[in-house]
Amino acid sequence: MIPLLLFGLGCVHRDDPVVSGDVQVTSDGSTQVSASACLDADFLDCNGATTMLELVHDGTATPMPYDGFLFPDHHCVAPLGNPAKDFDVTNNFVHARMTLPPPFELASTLDGDELPASATLHLAWEPGDSPMRWDANYDCDASGFAGASVGGSVDDGAGTLAIDGDKLVDIIGKDHLAGGCTVTIDVLRVLEGDMDKQFPATLATGIQSRALTFRLVP
Repeated sequence: MIPLLLFGLGCVHRDDPVVSGDVQVTSDGSTQVSASACLDADFLDCNGATTMLELVHDGTATPMPYDGFLFPDHHCVAPLGNPAKDFDVTNNFVHARMTLPPPFELASTLDGDELPASATLHLAWEPGDSPMRWDANYDCDASGFAGASVGGSVDDGAGTLAIDGDKLVDIIGKDHLAGGCTVTIDVLRVLEGDMDKQFPATLATGIQSRALTFRLVP
């Protein structure tokens, strides 16, 4: 798990959105899940390089090696299997267990692949009762500026989310928008799991993540 940072801008936290945890299993709606674990986390570092972890789920054990370029951690991609069963990140002595929240499909009112900064993006899904949040990832071609931000909390029960282009401009910075930016909005359902007291992390979560990518233009 890479700590959620903006390269050059820092994290933008809005209305205390739900936290995704330092041990997590994420489904994007495909036949696979991604799992990550940041052990004994420092401000920018995950530790435990010599710890051997694996993800155990639905009768399959998948190794979670420790690697990565800037922010190494333990991670893997594994079969979704039966999504109702527990996902267990373990070193065969201590365990962090998670289940996935209900899946959902994301719809939008976006016409084409561009959103003017003066417009509002409307997203919708079948309402539920899970804690939710949205994140923004962006890459601005002209300035070479890229990063990620926590956008804010989401009311799952409403089944709708409106994001003003002006809010995205505030997150990215107006000076970086001149040539347009590629933006991905991730909408997350997050369900807290549990872990043994001896497990070297603080929070385990199961996540359903759905994404929409577009160009934000002046």
